[in-house]
Amino acid sequence: MAHITVYQSGAWHEFHGCKNSLMGTEPSVVVIPEHEDKRNVAKAFAYLNTDAIVTIPELIARYIQSRGEKGLISPHVTESILGSIMADSPVPYLKMEKFRQSYIRTLADFICNFRKTSLLDLEAAIAGLKAGSLSFKEKDLIKIYREYERRLPNYGFDLRSGLAEFLRHTGENNIHRHLGIQENEGVIFLGFDYLSPLEEEFIFTVFKHIPRASFLFCAEAAAPEQAMRIRESIAALLERAKHLAVEHKILPLQRQDFFTALSGSIFKPGSPVSMKKTGALGPEVDSGVGTAESRGKATISQANSRFQEIVSIARQIRQLAEAGVALSDIRVVAPAYHIYSSIIEEVFPEYGLSFSLEQGVPLLRFPLAAVILHLVNQGVSPNPYPLREKILSSPYISFSDEVRPLDLAAYQQASGVELLSRERLNTRIKPGSCRLDFNYLRNIRQEAYRTVKPVPGIPLLEVVKRYLDGAGWKNNAEKEDHLCQCLVQFYLLARAEKTLSAWQARMSGAEFKEALQGMLDRFHIAENIGFAGDTSPALKVWQRDRAVLGRIDKLLAEMVSSLTAAGESPAEKFTLAELARIFSRLMGEASLDREEYAAGGDAGVVIQPVNRGQYEKWGYTFICGMVDGEFPAAEEFNFLQPKKEGLGLGQAYTSVDHGRSRFYHLVRSTACALFLSRPLSDNGRRLPPSPFIREIEKCVPAELPDTEGPETDACGDKLYSRREKLLFIGKNADNHYDRVRPLLKELKNEDEAFFRNVTEILRFDGLTLNAAWFSEFDGLFCQEPPPSPPTAFSLALLAEEIRNIAFTPAVLERYAACPLRFFFDDIMRLKQGPDFDPDTTEAGVLVRSILKEYTAMACVTKGVPDDAPLLFLKLIERHLKEQEQEGVDAFHVRFINGLTAGLDNQTARRRGLFCAFLEHEKNGPDFLSPYLAGMVGAVKLGNELVVRVETDRVDLAGTTGYVLPFLYTSAGAGEPGKIRRGLRFDLPLAVLLCMDYLAQKQLNLSVAGAGLYQVKTAKTVRRGGYFAISDIRSARQTGASPDLPVFSGQREGFMEREEFAQALERCKDHILRLYRLMQKGVFHLPLCFAAEQTCHNCAFARLCRKDQLRLEKLRNSVTGDALNGEKLNLVRDIF
Repeated sequence: MAHITVYQSGAWHEFHGCKNSLMGTEPSVVVIPEHEDKRNVAKAFAYLNTDAIVTIPELIARYIQSRGEKGLISPHVTESILGSIMADSPVPYLKMEKFRQSYIRTLADFICNFRKTSLLDLEAAIAGLKAGSLSFKEKDLIKIYREYERRLPNYGFDLRSGLAEFLRHTGENNIHRHLGIQENEGVIFLGFDYLSPLEEEFIFTVFKHIPRASFLFCAEAAAPEQAMRIRESIAALLERAKHLAVEHKILPLQRQDFFTALSGSIFKPGSPVSMKKTGALGPEVDSGVGTAESRGKATISQANSRFQEIVSIARQIRQLAEAGVALSDIRVVAPAYHIYSSIIEEVFPEYGLSFSLEQGVPLLRFPLAAVILHLVNQGVSPNPYPLREKILSSPYISFSDEVRPLDLAAYQQASGVELLSRERLNTRIKPGSCRLDFNYLRNIRQEAYRTVKPVPGIPLLEVVKRYLDGAGWKNNAEKEDHLCQCLVQFYLLARAEKTLSAWQARMSGAEFKEALQGMLDRFHIAENIGFAGDTSPALKVWQRDRAVLGRIDKLLAEMVSSLTAAGESPAEKFTLAELARIFSRLMGEASLDREEYAAGGDAGVVIQPVNRGQYEKWGYTFICGMVDGEFPAAEEFNFLQPKKEGLGLGQAYTSVDHGRSRFYHLVRSTACALFLSRPLSDNGRRLPPSPFIREIEKCVPAELPDTEGPETDACGDKLYSRREKLLFIGKNADNHYDRVRPLLKELKNEDEAFFRNVTEILRFDGLTLNAAWFSEFDGLFCQEPPPSPPTAFSLALLAEEIRNIAFTPAVLERYAACPLRFFFDDIMRLKQGPDFDPDTTEAGVLVRSILKEYTAMACVTKGVPDDAPLLFLKLIERHLKEQEQEGVDAFHVRFINGLTAGLDNQTARRRGLFCAFLEHEKNGPDFLSPYLAGMVGAVKLGNELVVRVETDRVDLAGTTGYVLPFLYTSAGAGEPGKIRRGLRFDLPLAVLLCMDYLAQKQLNLSVAGAGLYQVKTAKTVRRGGYFAISDIRSARQTGASPDLPVFSGQREGFMEREEFAQALERCKDHILRLYRLMQKGVFHLPLCFAAEQTCHNCAFARLCRKDQLRLEKLRNSVTGDALNGEKLNLVRDIF
């Protein structure tokens, strides 16, 4: 007679004290769910032997193998069966494209999951889920499923068919033999929170026929129904087993504490747990039991990012450790385990925290594994070039090959582009091995396309040739050197791509393994991960990459053995797409334990996913990543899965049900403190909070402290990591140098080279977070000498760089707008390309050059020439001849027509840009006439600065005896206010240039100012943006006359004569001040309005974004304080 004992407790860790009752004197086999880890269970229950722990699929496989069968089939065998079904069908099932690997995999996942979770036929299950007629997709699924069931016996058994075979042939006399256990052994079922129909049938069969069996499960009458909902399947099993000799034992509660009460309060309405006081690590609350031992702590916090969240957790753990808490009593639970495990591996060592990962890191999280998978997938991809670019740009990949002049000549002939003749190849190329430099090819390709701008269809090598031909070379030898290098690299790229495509269409498993190993050898992957030094980071990377290669080798061996067992013969061949799909599945499911590539992971903080750790009681629990869609997890999506009311076919519970149960166990298994945290965003994407946070808030109301930046607080908190120390130094170096000095000494003792780098940056950065502390470290706004002036060596280098700059108004304006960006762009030369400016585009340069030539002729005739339309047409015709024929497309023709429309027919209704310009010259509101063509010269400011200045035309202002220089522009009409605030210098410098010219020529004329001549569209042709005296301005168009020759409705920019002269002098002084600040090494953020910044074109905008958001507030605070007037930044009213 079978004896069945059912043990019930409120939590899994409360079974620890039942060793004698569970194990007894006779040995037992422990059966756990398939998703559980044996090592995790054996670690929690130390009296269990790992060899005695099995899963139900393992027991079924034992039975199948005892009959001489191959055992249970693997998932990729299921994919192979379904692939053959799809290939043999004359009509495409589900309208699937056969070359798409993901379609077959999705179909296999659907069928495998259904057969693991249901005992029904697929047609009956779908009919029970949906009322009415079936869709074409569902009918196709049923046909595929029936064909799969028909073909399955030829390959072996899956879990469902193996269970059916086991139930059919198992009785009381043979159950021990079928299970592969001894006659005196019992069976203990442990860890089942819920039961699938297959598991229920198996356990019920064991109950009927085994003499001694035990079943352990968790249920708590006081717990909410939502947390215990998935236990309904266990209740159904116990109901079925009532007629058997079942002894039900309920274990008594070991200890009623705060978290026991809290776990019973979540997920149900009720009064919150009363708040007693707030401790250092969170609100300390009373559980309501009334004993001092029952108090616990619960904290809810948030951070701006996942990284900052882990930094905050690391700080709290260090504080707990310093308070005497053992690290082994602390766990960090991460729902998004694959994301947080990588961040923890980076952050925790900086804080001196030892840790262990209870679950391996997914193999594809390692760059080397991803590159190897790309090597396989690019062979079957319809568009392999994106994957090949990732492969060849990887540091793990290198490609070398023999290069001979004959091979290069053949390559040129095949491509149809000749870079070097055969004679020059024989002279300059020496046979030998060369290495592919893919980064060089990528850079030259980008520059070539950006410069040449070819029409579609031109070969890449032809584009590169045009680019090299147009580059300015010192001599022909230098040009040939670049042509040789370019030709060799493109030849090697072609050889590498040919090697990447060298996959056979059909291979056996062993041939696939050999081909992949040959690919790894050809691209020198093993050599490229070679140990590069005895430093700790290099050693860790080397150990990790060697472990990844070892795991991939094991996966290939597993794949070969599986295909050999499933095939009709060991030499059976499979398509490359099928082999790639199998290999991709194995790589996606594999993980790498930290112990395999990092030492010292046995003690310390334990990092767990949410489905681990319920078997032990933990003192301190940190649950990070409390994000909706991660905890509880989002429902797995399968476009083939029929659903009804959120439940998929064959599913009795949702992911929310499982999440509630796991959260209940996490809370219940905590003893002292619970810390919940969530990130607000991830790479700019907002993350919604988990609903479990709201459940905890209902029971333990608490505010959400923001954990952003606690390490930089100047309150004297202890600093743990180098990052925290650097942030504290950067914030306090300007005003609290005495507090920074000990940290600098500490850094110097740790790494002197790093210390020198830090101090040099401090002397030049000027970046601070408060207007009151603005750049006092380098003496920018402080009357006293700085604590540590820049070294003479660094200033000498900086002065040399500044002397090499060709100063123009645009250069000075860039520095005035943002000194930090000027340092990056002009001093360090990190700028990738020019900023967008309508006047520097091809269209803007063309229009401006034509207008300059027109102005030269207009100055001769002192007015609009009679043949001005013909002049414009000739200039346009000359431009078209200079333009290459293939470079003229429809857009360019349309642009040219927009310039010339109406020039050859004055009565045409549509006017072009130049026709409108001529009309404005003749009939415009201003009494201005051409006097001088454009001038180019140098303006000397003081004895130290020379600025190259250019004007496009100088007009005579009526009968006033004044002249005004103008600049043609295709952009806006100018902002005179920026001149007053020291952000624009083009017009003041144009005035100075014109004054120097008139004085040199001794002309009896004066300069009244300068302006912009806007020639943008046919409707936008006007003068404006003046920086001039007000004596020449007419406020109304009808009031303009030879005595008031300039019409402008804008008052800004005009001033009295004395004020204009003073403004000009102050502008000169301001430019000299900027130049001297450059030489001092002042490159910081400007204190000005956001609208005056150049961030829209800046590649470094995100670097200073947080300071950018504070600028207007800082400006107002400084301007409003009269005592801090000297601390105003560069951008201010200079007149």
